[in-house]
Amino acid sequence: MKKFFSVYAVFIFFWGGSMTTTSNAEAQSVSERNGFVAEKPFIYIKQAFLVQDNEKEIVEEIRSASTSIALFTRELMATTANSSKDSLKHVLPDSREQLRLLPEASNGTDRYIFSVFYCWKLIAPDQLQVQIEWGDITTPQQYTDSYVFLRKGSEWYFSRHGDLVPFRYSLKGYEFKRPCSN
Repeated sequence: MKKFFSVYAVFIFFWGGSMTTTSNAEAQSVSERNGFVAEKPFIYIKQAFLVQDNEKEIVEEIRSASTSIALFTRELMATTANSSKDSLKHVLPDSREQLRLLPEASNGTDRYIFSVFYCWKLIAPDQLQVQIEWGDITTPQQYTDSYVFLRKGSEWYFSRHGDLVPFRYSLKGYEFKRPCSN
């Protein structure tokens, strides 16, 4: 009888371990499965970088641009007026005028905050396009815009908006088909 319980305990141990491994694989984000793992210093922002299977060949460019894009989003969230665009460090000087600022949150004091980065496209060797979905911090309202970043040395800078017309919508539920720009 002792032998039976020992074999049973070993079976449960290995079966439980294999189930944990299976559930961990399913729990991984799309980005982790495709080679982009969020890293410091902006791990919480970078966890929102969704990289689909058809984008995995540009993971190195996304990884290279990730810190610059994270800094850009933090700067953009803090920018409240056209006059403060001049202080943005991760925007090319000639591109400041065309940069669209984020909507004001429904509480009247905050800006929309980053939510999801998706639809990555390398449009030239040193130009990376991404769409950013921004969320109102107090309602399910979302705002999506497209951004193109240009590499200069090891840094990436906002150069212009992509070809997606920005749009707003109310997020209902968890399943939402996000449109990509051309």
